[in-house]
Amino acid sequence: MTITHINASAGATLTPAVVVGDLVYTAGQVGIDPTTGATPDDFAAEVELALEALESVLADAGSDLSSIVKASCFVTDISLVPVFNEVYRARIPEPRPARSTIEARLVPPYRFEIEVVARVRTATERRP
Repeated sequence: MTITHINASAGATLTPAVVVGDLVYTAGQVGIDPTTGATPDDFAAEVELALEALESVLADAGSDLSSIVKASCFVTDISLVPVFNEVYRARIPEPRPARSTIEARLVPPYRFEIEVVARVRTATERRP
């Protein structure tokens, strides 16, 4: 079975996504503004940016948010989960995937990270 690295950069410590068969595995995505490199103070905005990054990585791999099979989500403080859930519900379509949410120490300044396994959509499914 072929392994395809999506957007791999020479010398990088990770690949944003790896496709094996009809599944894509993403690296953790965090809420960083792609133009400024900053992480917003507002937690909801941080989650939104992480989900935008995830959506972009999935698109590059031939997938999308509706094709997520399993999401692993990490927050630095479990009290942030209600805000995370609000943004997640607004962005991830139903039926939502299996999900784990874990309180974890993350590399500062990040308070949220998400990685997923998703199904790669067929060429027919990707047509507008």
